[in-house]
Amino acid sequence: MINYLKENSYNIVKMLLTQLGLAMLGVIMSMATHTNSKAYLISSIICTVIYVYILYLMVYELGEKDKPAIDAGRAKLKPLKGFWISFCANLPNIICGVMTVVFFFFLAFQQPVEVYNEAGNKIDVYIMSQSGTTEIYDKVWLFSDNGARAFTYESDSTHESQIKTSDGKTTLVYEKNKDGYNEIILYTDTAESVSVSVNGEANAISGHWASNLYGVPHTIAIFFQMVFFGIKSELFGNSHYVYLATPFVPIIFCTIGYYFGATGKRIFFFLPERKQKPSKYR
Repeated sequence: MINYLKENSYNIVKMLLTQLGLAMLGVIMSMATHTNSKAYLISSIICTVIYVYILYLMVYELGEKDKPAIDAGRAKLKPLKGFWISFCANLPNIICGVMTVVFFFFLAFQQPVEVYNEAGNKIDVYIMSQSGTTEIYDKVWLFSDNGARAFTYESDSTHESQIKTSDGKTTLVYEKNKDGYNEIILYTDTAESVSVSVNGEANAISGHWASNLYGVPHTIAIFFQMVFFGIKSELFGNSHYVYLATPFVPIIFCTIGYYFGATGKRIFFFLPERKQKPSKYR
């Protein structure tokens, strides 16, 4: 295996860098189309076809280079050469996909918090944004670090409050789409301000031993497999299990590509073969 890696290290690294470049294409197309579900799906399908086709051509050319030696009996046909090159290049994707799925089951997810005033009435909370001179109140979902029901103590004059759990202890609450630590102003359903010290989080995953073991490989998997993300989002409901399957899409096509190149077969056999110019050097 070590000798194989030495012999094919150039092709493995080349494929890995090619996948990195194609991942950037996926990022650009996802940023441009993610707000429209149909465009997001179509762009993802197109990017996936381009991704697979470029990798297919890469290993097909490797097979073509090996074909004369194989036909002359100087070398033995290795039908799985394309598989192993692509497998090694996709090993980071496979490892990250497995880690993402495994540690996902160990995450501790926070539950939404219902906020009540001191009279025991449930309060819907909002965060204010502005569009020109118009004030817009967007309802937000709050989370606590212990999932307990929370309620407020409000003064009649300023409506300044602290969020406390039902046992009277102050608790942190989290606004789902904020990063870092922020002092934000929440509003009740009557648009009266409730000043609350809120610890903003990017998601609803609480601090846990599995958080980094999940978060780091998940981020890597998202980036390298961005070409598949529209398909994953629109057809598979963002299922984490997709990360286990997508690395094998290029592996399958690379396996076919090398075999076809080494044996003179073509995947588009029904199309006329392009005539190649003779080489200047023999």
